[in-house]
Amino acid sequence: LLRAHRRVFVFGLGPSTSLVDMLKIRLTRSARHVITLDSSGREMLEPLLLMSRDDLLIAIGFFNMTASLQLVLDHANQHKTPVILVTDTLGDLVGNKATVTLAARRGPVAEFHSLVVPMTIINTLILALANEDREQVMANLDHLDQLRERLKKANSTSS
Repeated sequence: LLRAHRRVFVFGLGPSTSLVDMLKIRLTRSARHVITLDSSGREMLEPLLLMSRDDLLIAIGFFNMTASLQLVLDHANQHKTPVILVTDTLGDLVGNKATVTLAARRGPVAEFHSLVVPMTIINTLILALANEDREQVMANLDHLDQLRERLKKANSTSS
């Protein structure tokens, strides 16, 4: 799914926004156009207008089905957008609304929850994608290094 789609919507709220941010950086380096959905307010709605069957949604949700997660999943399903869901306990609640469900156990509900397992799953996806699209990714990283050097020079001359 990641290889087949150039535009990727990434949804996650609360502590999951760190995973959304990581996905945005890593997928952008893999030549994907990433649209983040990391707020539960009205500002999340406008980007949803762009979603189509040609896109991919990666939704990250843990513990309970929020109204925002429900809305995003329903919208993706309405537009026949494939969905990768990263979750701990929501797989059964989401059911067939996700094309792929990746189980990311974070520990018992009543205890401290770590993002280590979901982060590892996401890193594995990104590394697999980078391995498959190696030439494109390496070219993008080279270009990124060139841009960093230009910025470094521009900052040193303006100081």
